Amino acid sequence: MDDPRTQKRLICIRHARSEGNEFMARPGNEWGDATFRDDPDLIDAKLTPTGMKQVQEELLPKFQAKDDDDDYYVKLLRDVDLILVSPLTRTQQTFQYGVLPALKQHNGNNNLPPILAHALASERVYTASDTGRYVQELAQEFPWVDWSIIEGHTDQKWWYTGSMEEEFPEWRPFGQGQWYAVPGEPMPVFTERMKALEEWIAAREEQTILLVAHWGVIRYLTGGYESANCEVKVLDNWVPLHQQEEQTTTIGG
Repeated sequence: MDDPRTQKRLICIRHARSEGNEFMARPGNEWGDATFRDDPDLIDAKLTPTGMKQVQEELLPKFQAKDDDDDYYVKLLRDVDLILVSPLTRTQQTFQYGVLPALKQHNGNNNLPPILAHALASERVYTASDTGRYVQELAQEFPWVDWSIIEGHTDQKWWYTGSMEEEFPEWRPFGQGQWYAVPGEPMPVFTERMKALEEWIAAREEQTILLVAHWGVIRYLTGGYESANCEVKVLDNWVPLHQQEEQTTTIGG
């Protein structure tokens, strides 16, 4: 039987509605549409007014102190001993407005758990909205976050920057007039990044980890769960997905 002290709980929060979400919801510009045209001005897409309303009216109230100290979400937040946030602005803003005020309410300004930005937790690059900004700029905008993990990137680009002509074929819908401003991150590259994220989390000593990330990241970590904007998904007794798959393969011969 596993020692309960070594079992991890992973609390996954998907970011609120972003400019990229709304851009790809426009008629004629949805995923796969022949008329899809990427927008290079949407690099590191921010939350929209709808997204800001979601974090302030739906997400934050879940975690704020209530008369009932046994409230499920309040207890979850009080148990958190490590916070991991994707460097992309939409996740940083979701944490800033939807989680951080409640953390300060429960813990005080000087007793917060470590808050780390990690490039491994960023979204799979589909369009320009999934590419980021340099750490120096992000650190000024979000100073409560520890950016040291990704400061060492020599080219300052921590997001996927592969070539359109590299060994992986174009996997996004194309050939009907679609146009993309950036190379898409191939599935083998993304999968290896997700395995590295899982291994990084598993190696940490902390037991209750809050991850603010993206649809693609949460979908991988959960084995296919389709999270909604601002949804909280709790993984109790979390084990890295690729380790589960390896164990299944071994047992099955």
